[in-house]
Amino acid sequence: GLKKQGVTSIFITHNLSHVFPIADHLCVMARGEKIADMEKKDTSIEELTDLLVNG
Repeated sequence: GLKKQGVTSIFITHNLSHVFPIADHLCVMARGEKIADMEKKDTSIEELTDLLVNG
């Protein structure tokens, strides 16, 4: 896969269920501000949803 080749991709979406299965690292932005930057193994869709809703 691309990871083994050292390729990095950026996937921008509002739908966390699309990005969560393929991501290793997540950066979450809300209202133009970065509110989270973490490894996928350290979070969940529920936590990310809460960050987006509540900041």
